[in-house]
Amino acid sequence: MGFYTIQNNGLLIAENEKALTRFYDNVKELPQDYEQGKYIIGEVEEEIDVPDYEQTTEPLLDAEGNEVLDENNEPIISTVQVQLETTHKETIKVQDLVLNPNWEAETFAKIKAEKLAEASQKAKQTIEKGYIEFQDAKIETNAQTVGDLTATMLLMQAGGLDTYSWLSMDDVELELSVNDIAAVGSLIAAYKNEIWNTKYLGFVEQINNAETLKDLKAIKIEYQEAILWK
Repeated sequence: MGFYTIQNNGLLIAENEKALTRFYDNVKELPQDYEQGKYIIGEVEEEIDVPDYEQTTEPLLDAEGNEVLDENNEPIISTVQVQLETTHKETIKVQDLVLNPNWEAETFAKIKAEKLAEASQKAKQTIEKGYIEFQDAKIETNAQTVGDLTATMLLMQAGGLDTYSWLSMDDVELELSVNDIAAVGSLIAAYKNEIWNTKYLGFVEQINNAETLKDLKAIKIEYQEAILWK
């Protein structure tokens, strides 16, 4: 809950009503569903009580209270408006908070972009944390491991090595041949393909097919932290 007033085309908001009423008269309670961007300052019609007046005539008096006479020595009669005790309603235009007509479209576009970014970011994070299983050991799928495997294969080919000792992420020491490393590389590629071309694209399709804000917000983007490929 909060309170607001509009001053000089600007919106002032406070949680405490007295923080505003100390300085301003036109203080109102914020809409219960208020959030930034959903409401904007606009013009609304407001009914106000306007005093009724009656037109009457009376002699024109000078500063001393004496009747002012014309050239024929007759009192000059003036027309005056006398305020009555009654009032009537009039409609005027004032500034107030109104629903932003573009809010839903703007929010939909914003959340859609956030969901697409989330799907991409979580896919990358999953690959960074993921692993494949080879010879009953776990080998990471992150970019560092792929680079190290490639460098190891080149080293073995250049040095004519049959095997190379590799410590897995779960501390299993493997003796890998060039063919083993190639097989591991193929498994990692399959793992990444599953993440990007199946799961990620599946989320993208869901996001692009969402028609309402409710549908879009309901999409949960969750990857398995590790998908095992043997």
